[in-house]
Parts: sequence; C-alpha cells; structure tokens
Amino acid sequence: MAGPNKKQTKDDDFKRALSVTMRALAHDDELSVNFGGDKPGLAGKTARLSLPGPKITKKELQILRGQADSIALRLAYHDEKIHHQFAPQNSPAKAIYERMEQTSIE
Repeated sequence: MAGPNKKQTKDDDFKRALSVTMRALAHDDELSVNFGGDKPGLAGKTARLSLPGPKITKKELQILRGQADSIALRLAYHDEKIHHQFAPQNSPAKAIYERMEQTSIE
C-alpha cells in the first residue's frame, strides 16, 4: 500500500499551517477550518476557505492567505453588539459603515 505522495503531504501541511495560523490570529483554539466551496466565509466557529487547485500558484496562495487572515482578524476584533448599535439604517451609509469596519479590522 503506497503512502501519500509529496504533493498531497505538502498540501496537507499548508492547510494545517493555515488553520493553526487562523486560530492564533483569532485567539480561538476552537475555530474549525474547512477548505472547499467557491466563497470564503464564517458560520459560527467554522471558517470556510477556497479549496486550492491541483497546481496552486503563488497568487492563489496569497489570495488564500488573505481570506484566512481576514476571517481570523474579524473573529478577533469584531464586536457584533457594538457594531449593530452604531450601524446606520440607510443603505448607502450602512454599506460605507460595513466597509470601514472591515478596513479597521484588517
């Protein structure tokens, strides 16, 4: 029975390192990180990141790291109660407020 190939091991190491980094940035050891789907996101304590292609490029690595950092920093520094308290109700102002919040977090 053959063991995992070098590429698979390298991919698994990268995913594991990215997951550990996200937990550290988020200050949350219980954060679960899944890879797959088209759109990165967060549902409760589960982060979803894009699944790297079979021949991941440097640009794809950078995008994946950006997704991971953005989610982790949001977990670490976003306070939903305060955010909701000060969020404007009108659509254009709310969109600007949301963008500013994300910029502040990052």
